[in-house]
Amino acid sequence: MTEAITDRMTKTSADKRSQRTQRLIKRVFMALLKEKPIEQITVTELCRIADINRSTFYQYYGDIYMLLEEVEADFLEQADLVIQEIIADTVTPPREITRWVLDYIYQQKELLYLFVFKYKQMEFWEKLDHKILHLIRSKVLQVYVQPETVRDAAFEDTLLFLAAGCTQAASVGSIC
Repeated sequence: MTEAITDRMTKTSADKRSQRTQRLIKRVFMALLKEKPIEQITVTELCRIADINRSTFYQYYGDIYMLLEEVEADFLEQADLVIQEIIADTVTPPREITRWVLDYIYQQKELLYLFVFKYKQMEFWEKLDHKILHLIRSKVLQVYVQPETVRDAAFEDTLLFLAAGCTQAASVGSIC
């Protein structure tokens, strides 16, 4: 029994060290991405700055591009959690939801700038855009019922119009 508890404690502390190391690698990677193009970032340089061995890096990632993919996936996963939390909130009006979404995007502006504008990761932007549209669709359906006379395609067009209009209004300081 004591051996099983010791094994679990050892595994838990190893998991925490692993998570801490991965966060360190990602933090150093993001700092390097701000300074130079991804093509100029080497595993050796990243490991030197992070003060880890190359074997530690390769324990988690195959190369710099796999690390980039994981950073993107982490961001999208976090966005999913935020969106699911907002969707679960049935009390907050769509106007306030729009504020939350725009605040979240603003908080992540450095990462979004790197991925979308600097490295032109359009697939990343499309995934994020899809998640935001899903959020808006869900919230609109919570507040308003889709009329039976409106086709799905027309309803989607209306949602796109609302999303674009709210985003535009927010950029000039007037939320929907």
